[in-house]
Amino acid sequence: MPIYDTTMTKETMQHVEDTHICSVCGAGLSICWGGSYGHEGWALRCGKDFSHEGIERKYMPTMYEIAQGVKEMNEKAIAQYNNRTQLTREEASTILSTFWPRASDEARLKGAMICSMYGLNPLLNHVALMSFKNKTGGEDWIVALEIKANRILARRSGSYSYLDMTPRVMTKEEQVQVFGEELTDRYTAITKLKDDDGHEANGYGVWRKEDRVYGADKGNTPQNMANIRSERQALDRLFPDTMPQSVEVFDGEYTVVNEDTGDGNGTGEIPDTTPSLWDSEDATPPVAQEKQPEFKNPGELMANCFGKYGIGPSTVLAELNLDSATEIKNLSLARQTIDHVYGGK
Repeated sequence: MPIYDTTMTKETMQHVEDTHICSVCGAGLSICWGGSYGHEGWALRCGKDFSHEGIERKYMPTMYEIAQGVKEMNEKAIAQYNNRTQLTREEASTILSTFWPRASDEARLKGAMICSMYGLNPLLNHVALMSFKNKTGGEDWIVALEIKANRILARRSGSYSYLDMTPRVMTKEEQVQVFGEELTDRYTAITKLKDDDGHEANGYGVWRKEDRVYGADKGNTPQNMANIRSERQALDRLFPDTMPQSVEVFDGEYTVVNEDTGDGNGTGEIPDTTPSLWDSEDATPPVAQEKQPEFKNPGELMANCFGKYGIGPSTVLAELNLDSATEIKNLSLARQTIDHVYGGK
């Protein structure tokens, strides 16, 4: 039996029509003119059978249930890319957009290009997008490469081995030799590598003691972050044509750097990974995002490094693993290497 406007206003009927259903058959409700039922006015009735009596509120999913539904839909959409390494730029972009919807177009494009060019897959935790607050209070996004992905790329170029029990903490003597002094305010690390042809390369990493370590609850430590930075630099030097440049490094064993979509339940979580998020708001901006100065010659580079870091030419050359300034082929890349070792400070 319909509900007439003698007991419910038309405005209320319109609201009830959207939020309630027939309690008899579950069909939706509809508003009609009641002339057919002997009433000269508006009536609210079961959309399937006017004789049905009673209404009940529709089931409205919670925000958590909606988010879970979106998550399941996203996971089904990207399931076809699981365990694949050869992705097109468009496929990689789809994955990055799914898990980092707030990321900048520039970061997603760069991440997609790296995936397609180097045969990497974000679903395997090879590549991730990180955000951090800039000096103006805004949000900047960068691309990061998991340390295991760096090892994969290196292995594709050839076999290599780790020397002298590295990665490990640098001795005081090693710090003085490389940095010119002992860095008491930072954790330091050294990695020594050697390929099958006998070529060797050293890498150095630092982590400021006052900086936070993400994934500490999973076992991550400041020294580990210094270790992976040193390993990445050593891999860069041993296989200079293999590694993507100006890309930050992270350790996926302790940190999943997917984006929290705001529901508090990790709907941005990448399947089959540790369910923790990269808390990026307080992250130190990676030095790769700093606009690099241009140098006309090695002398300008040396002067710049001395002005910013107080290190002399001998220290710069030691850090670059070179014997002479004339061996520096890429001045901007050399400066990035110095920035990476000194943490951009």
